[in-house]
Amino acid sequence: MAIMAIAGTALISGVFSAIENADFAAEAQIAQGLAAQMLDEIAARRYAESGAGAYQVTLGPEAGETNGVVRTAFDDLDDYAGLSNTPPVDRYGVALGTENGSGATRNAAAAAPASFFSTWRVDVEVNYLNATNLSQTSSTPTDFREVQVKVYRTNGSSPRLVATQRRVFAYVPRP
Repeated sequence: MAIMAIAGTALISGVFSAIENADFAAEAQIAQGLAAQMLDEIAARRYAESGAGAYQVTLGPEAGETNGVVRTAFDDLDDYAGLSNTPPVDRYGVALGTENGSGATRNAAAAAPASFFSTWRVDVEVNYLNATNLSQTSSTPTDFREVQVKVYRTNGSSPRLVATQRRVFAYVPRP
């Protein structure tokens, strides 16, 4: 009996460990996808506000470009500076997993449960980078901007960083 109890405990422990590892892997995959999706949305925007020049001292949305979680007015990448969405939404403000890509919701049979992303958060940072060392931020405007997307998941009381993705964008002036 003692041998069976020890073997059973080891087996159950192994199964729980495998389930936990699978959960972490799935969570990491979802987080990487959320970060990549946000970076792709940002990469589709201009480097700088049209007509404002590339060297804006203050990074962030201009007047009229903030509307809660809706990002349809964001037209350049610095508009995303400081963005934080809980739960993550598409650019139209529709919860991820329920959106159809054009501002409306999917058929309920093809949508994720409304609570699926309720414990997730996507944060965006935009910084100028040192022109001679792209691993360092710069307090003054340069031709390089870093966009970093961090994805958190809250389990219990505190958020846990699950994924970080970073892209560097360069301004190339027209001759």
